[in-house]
Amino acid sequence: MKETTMTTPAAKKTTTKPAEALTTKQVAEALGTDPKTLRVFLRASTDYEAVGAGSRYSFTTKTSAR
Repeated sequence: MKETTMTTPAAKKTTTKPAEALTTKQVAEALGTDPKTLRVFLRASTDYEAVGAGSRYSFTTKTSAR
């Protein structure tokens, strides 16, 4: 008798942005600086972590109001 093993397919990973997500450019403009300067600041700070590949940052209207 042959034994059969069944496996279930892995779930697809999806990445979605929250409706209130802001770009680095939008946050930089709100702070009165440019995106490059903001990214330099974020990389130098231990308070912020990049999300995703390429050192991307995620901002919301809630986090940018701080």
